[in-house]
Amino acid sequence: MGYNDMKFATEISKAILSDTKQILLPDGKVLDIPSGQKCGTDFQKQIYANIKAIEIIDKMEKNKKK
Repeated sequence: MGYNDMKFATEISKAILSDTKQILLPDGKVLDIPSGQKCGTDFQKQIYANIKAIEIIDKMEKNKKK
């Protein structure tokens, strides 16, 4: 995962934590953002958001290769 991917993962993670439903991608597509973790400490919620963001980026990369 490169620098731009990590930067984008941070944006997705922030969107998850702020309960944003969708974000606009640079290519004009809309990305649906999953709901954040409702229970747990702030640290657990942050880790969950980071993991989900990385999963989203990995899935997007796999779809580009198809």
